Amino acid sequence: MRKKSRATLVAATVLLTVLSGLTAANAETLPDEQPEFTLESISTQLTARSPSEENPFKVVRGKNGDSVLIDTSLSKSTNPGMSGLTSASKKFVDLSWGALEDPTPYEIYRNGIKISETRKTSFRDRKVTPGSKYQYRVSASGLKDRSDWTEQEVHAVQNGQPAPRVSFIWSLDASALQEDSIQSAEAKGAALTTEFQKLAASEIRWTSFIPERRLAAPGWPCEYGAGYEFGGDDRSWYVPDYQWEHTNYVSSRIRHKSTISWWGSTPSLSSEIDLGETHVYQAGTDNLVDQRLAVPANDTRVMSTPSSTSIDLRAAFSAANPFCSMNSISIVYRASVTSTGNYAMSASYRRMPAHEAYIYNYWGEPIGNNGPVASKVTAILRDDVRDPFCLAGWGCQEATFSGGGVYESNQ
Repeated sequence: MRKKSRATLVAATVLLTVLSGLTAANAETLPDEQPEFTLESISTQLTARSPSEENPFKVVRGKNGDSVLIDTSLSKSTNPGMSGLTSASKKFVDLSWGALEDPTPYEIYRNGIKISETRKTSFRDRKVTPGSKYQYRVSASGLKDRSDWTEQEVHAVQNGQPAPRVSFIWSLDASALQEDSIQSAEAKGAALTTEFQKLAASEIRWTSFIPERRLAAPGWPCEYGAGYEFGGDDRSWYVPDYQWEHTNYVSSRIRHKSTISWWGSTPSLSSEIDLGETHVYQAGTDNLVDQRLAVPANDTRVMSTPSSTSIDLRAAFSAANPFCSMNSISIVYRASVTSTGNYAMSASYRRMPAHEAYIYNYWGEPIGNNGPVASKVTAILRDDVRDPFCLAGWGCQEATFSGGGVYESNQ
């Protein structure tokens, strides 16, 4: 059975977005001190200082005698754009994040205000107030992992264009300790474990849909053109029902689910993919003239040895319009998910149709084949920037995304 030593992440998650209106003019001058605990050193340091534990929260004495609460929840992620670590004492908060390939300087923001930038992959913030919570952002861009290049990017590089780059923002949330004592740090870590002790399963659900009821058939390279329409899904963003049995039945072009079961000594991963049938109508009527189901592709796998509280996965799935010979709905994402209350994701996808992604979390003991007794849902992505030309045309706009955070608990 699964051990009940679960904890909520206070630290590293990744969010790819653009911070606007924040310039170097907002920056403070902070001491440039190297943090004691970093992603590169944490394994050796913790082995030397404390016994190995499954709980990702570690309480130790720092080199200057400070009590330090370290969160290692996402420290084992194989994707540098999703890995991170925080170490919090009464006097400082240390940040550490994964190293990108050929990075720009890492810009550091605290509560939305730029405070520094560095070429290093760690930072110490001494301007903290005991007991206060801080939201840090570390932003930079680096070369995109070759395995995640899109077809367009491969084609561009083959024709002499520079290798594609990706921008990341690490979200590193942490609270300075209220007092400098090992007992206080241990009590805080223990309090954070309570609400996730019975987390049974997590699911990442990615859906792509056409909001319109109908779209004009584009003609070549499709079998239908003027005088015909493709059927859409006639809906907007999904508002998930927290009861698990009502979460599957929404019209879409493609729906993919990665399910992580937390029961057992290590998590297990499974996936499934469903498609909506494509319908063709005479324009302006309800006369159905043709219908077909596309053939989907799905490659979802564990990317590293999972720990008892975290897993790294990669999902690549697609489906073509069955009436068109070019282009398809295509999504690739990497995710790190923990049983301690947090997730991180980076993704690339074609920007047609609309895309939405959610993480579902299920609490309670399994009940027969019906799953756990309750669930909560957290929105990851909603992107409605699309071009109907992408139903058939070459060169559909590509989008990249990276997001993360603390998902909704069962309280």
